[in-house]
Amino acid sequence: MACCKGDAEVANALLAASADASIKNLDGDTALFVTCKQGHVEVAKALLAAGADVNAKNSVCAGSRQFIG
Repeated sequence: MACCKGDAEVANALLAASADASIKNLDGDTALFVTCKQGHVEVAKALLAAGADVNAKNSVCAGSRQFIG
């Protein structure tokens, strides 16, 4: 939810509490994918710093790299 809303403070708190930076939803979208798709730069930086997999693909083979310029 923090990724969808772009709430960097909540995202950082969750990551500090050992949340999985590469977790996927039912469609296979990672938190990083959702964050990048929504344009939430600060949350994306936090996820990357926590080790999110920038190369992960969802169920239709889309990945975060398509949003990173």
